[in-house]
Amino acid sequence: MIVDIEKEKEGKDENLLANLCECYVSLSILIQFELAPICVPCLLKVALKKEESEETQTEVELALLALTCFDHFELDKELYLKEVIEIIQYHREHRNLTYLAHHSAWKFLIDRISFQSSSESKIVSEHHFARDAGRELDELSKHIDWKKKEEEEEGERETKDEIVLMEWLRTSSSFFATCGFLTDEFFGLLSSAVGVFRLAYDCNKEINDRCMYLFKEAALNMHVKAEDLIESGAVDVVLEKIIQLDTTNELLTYYLLFFKRLSKRLNEALVGDIHEANRRALQKKIFEKLEEEGYEDCIIGLSLCMIQDTFYEDYFIRKLARLLVLL
Repeated sequence: MIVDIEKEKEGKDENLLANLCECYVSLSILIQFELAPICVPCLLKVALKKEESEETQTEVELALLALTCFDHFELDKELYLKEVIEIIQYHREHRNLTYLAHHSAWKFLIDRISFQSSSESKIVSEHHFARDAGRELDELSKHIDWKKKEEEEEGERETKDEIVLMEWLRTSSSFFATCGFLTDEFFGLLSSAVGVFRLAYDCNKEINDRCMYLFKEAALNMHVKAEDLIESGAVDVVLEKIIQLDTTNELLTYYLLFFKRLSKRLNEALVGDIHEANRRALQKKIFEKLEEEGYEDCIIGLSLCMIQDTFYEDYFIRKLARLLVLL
């Protein structure tokens, strides 16, 4: 039906075509490559609508949400780049998109980076994804009743704001994993994620874990400065959280990777990262933090309390202690 309508030269039903494209990409397990040049421009045309009405806002949100279904589908830049940038820029000026729609526009663009050259990564940075994502995390966190969440029983349904906040964290993690371009806006995004981490600390494990995954991806990205990881508070919250983890926790690998990468940066003079004087100052700051908060005692305690007949716990406790000592 999509192909037949697209072939019509006169009297083409644009609304029906858009509805069919939304249904097709949302329900398809595997999108056919030949339909992408039809569906993407059609959905973007709907997403570009600027009329101020609830109906239009819903249409725009559905179209953008459908576009995220392309996930890591490789697309020609000519099909989407100009239009998506226009949608994002218009929202920046008029705030016409919902949190979900704004996220969907950025997710569609971020998903393209993994297929393209560093020039696309630069485009994303130049259009201030990190700044937008940080602001959205700050705003969404204000709308969530964190205290109420503490009182709810396990299994309670998440609110829409929590779901969208999680999506922003996921997309921000993808951004750190794929971005190959230095930007001063990394610090703001990391700081916002730290704020969310602290708010969700005792009441939303899923959001907490997603923040940790973001920190891990940021630490692995060579373009993220060691100073940003420290000054944003990311190192502090990871140190605070890691001593509470059971050694069989599946997220322990993320924490270990975070510190492994940080310790490497602080023990090597990496080109374009930090100068020797700054490196030594950062080393001293981390050491003092460990000593001040009693983390050294905690590591020693973990080592003494190891379950000797459980290799898995023994291995990770030793590895954790070794990595932190390297700092």
